[in-house]
Amino acid sequence: MDELVYGKPSKMSDTADAGEERVDSANRVGSVDQIVLGIVRGVYEGRFVPGQKLIEGDLTRRFSVGRGTIREALRRLEAEGLVVASLHRGFRIRHFSRDEVRDILEINATIISLAASLAAQRFERSQDVNALRAVVSKMAHSIGEGNAFDLASLRFDFMRELVKLTKNKELSRHLPRFDATIIRAQFRATFSVKNAHADVAAFDSMVRSILARDAEGAAQIGRDYVRSWSTSIQELSDEHFAH
Repeated sequence: MDELVYGKPSKMSDTADAGEERVDSANRVGSVDQIVLGIVRGVYEGRFVPGQKLIEGDLTRRFSVGRGTIREALRRLEAEGLVVASLHRGFRIRHFSRDEVRDILEINATIISLAASLAAQRFERSQDVNALRAVVSKMAHSIGEGNAFDLASLRFDFMRELVKLTKNKELSRHLPRFDATIIRAQFRATFSVKNAHADVAAFDSMVRSILARDAEGAAQIGRDYVRSWSTSIQELSDEHFAH
C-alpha cells in the first residue's frame, strides 16, 4: 500500500477561493496526493462532514481533474479508513459509531505504547530523538494559530518519527493513520486549545522518557495519551455518533 502524504504541506493554490483547491492534473500521482490532502483538510475545516456523500462530479470541478483521478484518490482514502463505499451509492465520509471509536482507539493505544517502548530501547544516540523534539516544539508554537489540520499533521509527524526510532519496519504498517485522524475531525468541536496543550505535554513527557530509556514509562504515557481523549469522546451524547 502506498504511504499517504498526510503529514506534508499542501501545494494548493494560494489564490483559489475557499474550498476550491486546484492541482496540477499533468502529474497523476501528485494530483491524487493533493486530492487526499484536500479532502482530509476539508473534513477538518468543515467543508466535508462525517456521513456526507462525495459526488464525483463535484470533486472533479473542485480539484480540476478527471473522474479517474478522483476515483483513485477515493479508493486510497477508503483503504485508509477515511471514506466508505456503498454498492450503487458511491463514497461517503466515514461516520463512526460509539463502538467503532472504542475499538479503533483501543488498538491505537496499544500500538502507540508499543512504539514508545521500542523507541526507548532501540535509539542509538540522543541526537536520534531530535526529530521528535522538533515536532513537539512546532506543535507548541502552532497552538496559538488554532489550525486543527496543521496540528493533526504535526501529530502524524510525531508518530512517524516515533516509529522510525523503533527500527521495526512492520510497525509502520500498523501505525494508526487516518482512522484516528477522522475520529478527531468528527469530534473536532470537542477538542479545544486545552486539549492541544495536553497533547504537547504528553508528547514532551514521552520524549523525556525515551531519552531516559524508560521503556515502561514511555509506553504508559502512550496509553494514557490515547485513553484520555477516548474517554472525552465516550462521554459525549449519542447524537454525536453514527447509529
